[in-house]
Amino acid sequence: MFPFEEKEEDSQEALRYFLKHIYRGEGDEIIFLHVLPTSYRRVYHDTMVVQLKPENEFEWREKCADFVERALVPILKEKNAKHNRLEMVSYDPSERSIGEVIVRKSEEHDVCCVFMLAHHKSRVHEFFLGSCANYVLHRTSKPVMLYKKEEKKKESEDLERITSRV
Repeated sequence: MFPFEEKEEDSQEALRYFLKHIYRGEGDEIIFLHVLPTSYRRVYHDTMVVQLKPENEFEWREKCADFVERALVPILKEKNAKHNRLEMVSYDPSERSIGEVIVRKSEEHDVCCVFMLAHHKSRVHEFFLGSCANYVLHRTSKPVMLYKKEEKKKESEDLERITSRV
């Protein structure tokens, strides 16, 4: 299972790594999973109200399918990965998290592993909001592989030069 977000460069890099190091070819099926909330929150004075917008879900599904076709399918064709499935799941964020959806779907499909892109978050951000990857790591019975994008060394060197001048 390959949960993804619509960050083109990150998703492409992770997919290339997955196909090179994990995908075994004929007989392997890749389940692409995209999870998005079906509601948004609006505050009225001191009260929080959750409003569902079903028309946005249709637009989101179209956008997701276009993203997969444009960004991921060419890489799959290049590697001759033929057995693939796209599953788009909407969820209510007031009832569950993205991590819960990924765990449920991995169990439901009895996948051999969950391959996730790990994000670079600050410790404060992770403390208050949690980590989807961390949730999946600790709650699924399936093996989880986290792909962490390499930070570009040049960018960190440039940042060091800038901060040392200040």
